[in-house]
Amino acid sequence: MSYNQKVWLGVVLFCTLFWLAVIQSVHTLGERLSQQSAQQSGQMAKAAINPHAKNPHTIATDSMRNNAHFNVKA
Repeated sequence: MSYNQKVWLGVVLFCTLFWLAVIQSVHTLGERLSQQSAQQSGQMAKAAINPHAKNPHTIATDSMRNNAHFNVKA
């Protein structure tokens, strides 16, 4: 094998390893994003089922709003 062939073999090998690393990192990033979006959609589903679970202040304001039409005089 001549020197030029060894150089070209090294270049091809280097390019192959480089692109494999790029593809693997893109694939890993895609998996992380899909897991993150699945977690967010799960959290959004939980929030839709129980919207007052994380913000207890909305319970008080909603109950005040709902009872605002009552004028009770003691």
